[in-house]
Amino acid sequence: MDVCVTDRSGRPAQVRPDELMVLDNGIPQQIALFSPGDRLPLAVTLLVDGSRSMNRGLLDQARAGAATLLDQLPDDSLVEVMSFNDHAAVLYPMGTDRRAAASALSEVTPIGGTSLYEAVLVAIGRQQHAERTRYRPYREVIVVLTDGEDTWQRVDFDVVLEEARRSSILVYPVVLPPHDAPESGTPWQMMQLALDTGGKTVAAHHPGDLTNIYQQIAADVRNLYRVGYVPSPLVRDGAWHQVQVRATRDDVVVRTRSGYYATAR
Repeated sequence: MDVCVTDRSGRPAQVRPDELMVLDNGIPQQIALFSPGDRLPLAVTLLVDGSRSMNRGLLDQARAGAATLLDQLPDDSLVEVMSFNDHAAVLYPMGTDRRAAASALSEVTPIGGTSLYEAVLVAIGRQQHAERTRYRPYREVIVVLTDGEDTWQRVDFDVVLEEARRSSILVYPVVLPPHDAPESGTPWQMMQLALDTGGKTVAAHHPGDLTNIYQQIAADVRNLYRVGYVPSPLVRDGAWHQVQVRATRDDVVVRTRSGYYATAR
């Protein structure tokens, strides 16, 4: 599991393995693997809303923020750039050319509807396919910028959530308020997606917040711990197992995915 540890102000914090406690369906577990986050390279998908709701300068702010995230990632990171309106589009496939990835963001133009859930599902599928072809493990991340509304509804949200739960991908939704409902708050679907994958939902109250938000996400994914254990008792019942990671210190906050499916090999 990827585990985020921050201080009370949200800045990355350091812990030792003996300062964490892992629970599997409420049963304490023995930590068998503990690795600082900077030992694992990143594979990051930037998924940017390119629908007509992103006009009035929103897309310019989104491009600037996304470019900031690219600049903040470690040199050995892989990046992919996708946009979505009526359909999802790959603007820069997973690779190492940071300049080409940033340039691809300029191709996004605000037009069409918002097929949000389909786009997230495509992004998950591409990350999973790339994982099967890599010779080394990566920490997989999807950062999706959206106003949270799916106006096409080609894919049911439950399908997306199920795929996200079965993957090891962390999803970070960055949610802009819809222009026609600026006080509507963050959609529960985006909050659930982040909760179940170990990512984090961030509400952008103003387009000018995006650059700072992307910087925070970059810091977050660079400083995650990888924590592993062999479930005891070892059960492969195909059911959803709830996972909790707690700190024995009260000066830090811990976040990880909400669970996993105990599938048979």
